[in-house]
Amino acid sequence: MDICGIVAEYDPFHLGHLYQIEAARAMGAGAVVAVMSGSFTQRGEAACFGKYLRAEMAASCGADLVLELPVPFAVASAGWFARGAVAILAAAGCDSLCFGSESGDISALRRAAELAGDRELLLEARDAGNREGLSFPAARQLALERRDPAAAELLRQPNNLLGVEYISAIHSLGCGMRPVTVKRLGAGHREGPRGSTASAGHIRGMLRRGEDPGEYMPPAAAGLAREATGRGELSLGLGRAGSALLYRLRLMEREQFSLLPDCAGGLGDRIYSAAGRAGSLEELYSLAKTRRYTMSRVKRGVLSAALGITAALQQGPPPYLRVLAAGGRGRELMGRMAKSGALPVGIGLAGLSGSGGAAAEFAAAERRAYELHCLTMARPPKRGEELGRIYFGEDRK
Repeated sequence: MDICGIVAEYDPFHLGHLYQIEAARAMGAGAVVAVMSGSFTQRGEAACFGKYLRAEMAASCGADLVLELPVPFAVASAGWFARGAVAILAAAGCDSLCFGSESGDISALRRAAELAGDRELLLEARDAGNREGLSFPAARQLALERRDPAAAELLRQPNNLLGVEYISAIHSLGCGMRPVTVKRLGAGHREGPRGSTASAGHIRGMLRRGEDPGEYMPPAAAGLAREATGRGELSLGLGRAGSALLYRLRLMEREQFSLLPDCAGGLGDRIYSAAGRAGSLEELYSLAKTRRYTMSRVKRGVLSAALGITAALQQGPPPYLRVLAAGGRGRELMGRMAKSGALPVGIGLAGLSGSGGAAAEFAAAERRAYELHCLTMARPPKRGEELGRIYFGEDRK
């Protein structure tokens, strides 16, 4: 049985995500395993709904198994995000990795990945970024434009860029997964509706304005979204818990900020200084942001500080496979994963935290992330309620 992996945030699950799962099956996948960001996203923001609900959306719409992308990877820069996700899927026994892209051309994306990972180009980008005050992605893009304009143009699109990072991670980890891509259809990143599709960002906006985005979501996912919204479990954004974050950051010493992921040098100092002056989370972001330090990078740094995530933790391997939801062949896949012994497999953090290595640190960060995310909701779930929400569908024969 060919097992296909998908990397996702499902923030929330929409028709484009359903199309990707169906396309993976059409390409021969006997089972689909999704590794999904949990409470927070790669943008450094709170996911619109809790991770268990979003995992249930995916499992009830065709995913056989949904695994959690641990928060140190979920709130990482693109390279570490991809590396963590690929490592999880490899340990889960996936034979291929299917990702959406604007290009749809796997050969062109492979070529771009080879160029973007060239050591000389990376050194050139680093030096140019330091010299001209550019973010590393912007400096790498300029270096790539000088080397290969066609590849550089490809990487201007966000899903192409992430796809290149997945290909690079597969190569660097030597895990042997086969990368395949599905051309994205309909609305693009941050676009409004186009036909029957809308971007996740547009759908989140509709939810927070009190509108029903059901026409852009599979019926099962739309129903779950309506129920959660009715219970007051739609996240209102990190600003809802802004005072708690500022309090946490104000208690930290300057030296602690230099240990944060992607914050060595000036950014850690900027966040430390901004946290001591800002009266709101938005003001903190504004004070810390510069041309070199993008808003997403600042948000990830702030979130990492609040959750106690260090660069060392983020750059280590995943210590376990945590199941958030199962449908179809989910139980069968869990049995295979446990038998392989690649990583400990489980549901609750209490059991997984004792599996050795950095497991306890990962589990503690995950607990902090879950509770902080709950505080962004209008009516937060009670503490410890999460494990009662694990979704297990019927086995598919």
